[in-house]
Amino acid sequence: MSFFRLSWDDVVIILMASVLLWGIRVASDDGAQPPSSPSVPTTAETRDAMASSEPIRAGSDLDSCDFRDEIDRVRNATVRIVVEFASGQLATGTGFHLGEGRYVSAAHVVQDDSGQQAANVRIESAASGQDYAASIESVGDISSAGWGRDIAILRAEAIPSSLEWRAPTASDIDRDVRVLGYPWSQESDGGSIPPPLVVRGTLASMATVDGVDVVQSSARAEEGMSGGPLVDECGAALAVTSGVRLRVNESGALREGFGVFISMSEFQRLP
Repeated sequence: MSFFRLSWDDVVIILMASVLLWGIRVASDDGAQPPSSPSVPTTAETRDAMASSEPIRAGSDLDSCDFRDEIDRVRNATVRIVVEFASGQLATGTGFHLGEGRYVSAAHVVQDDSGQQAANVRIESAASGQDYAASIESVGDISSAGWGRDIAILRAEAIPSSLEWRAPTASDIDRDVRVLGYPWSQESDGGSIPPPLVVRGTLASMATVDGVDVVQSSARAEEGMSGGPLVDECGAALAVTSGVRLRVNESGALREGFGVFISMSEFQRLP
């Protein structure tokens, strides 16, 4: 067996070359530029995107967000919707502010089963302690069974807090989400307007049903929370609460499934 042998002169040359290469690497590292941080929309960009109904992207990565840092802002942007129909019937639901006095809710909150829109709509804000008259700007088409583009846009006086929004993607599946809204437990007793309820869950799936993008989540939405936002860990709205779909099992009993939410991609498709 033969061995490769180095002379002392060879060893000195190798050591000198190693030191030289190490110095070049250090100089290169010192001159390297750090990766640029993600850009956050300016106020002007936010306003322009809102006007064109384009999604507003949060500047933070989901993995770096903690919803506990966003909860006050998200709560303050969530409002209660109180409606009165021409028949005198009263109903309540939930909505959320996107900024510049534009609010999102569910279509079935502001119109009845016959498709008749509410005669009077008011928005109640726990953050401001005030309620505001609202007008219905646009309503999606829904069927008597509740399927369809169950989303509506309202206009009212702007409140200080608002939500960014985006359409969910496949990478959101199995991530933590929250749904906010006003179920029976948050009903006002005639005094101050209570804050909305926050319910945690995960985003279970996404699908397109009858041409409408929908999201399913384990976050449980109760009656009164329709129209509220489903938000990600950064507090960006992904979808609008529509309801829970009930199915009949083999014994004829109703079986409750995942909560169904209308993707914010449908917000861009409203007239």
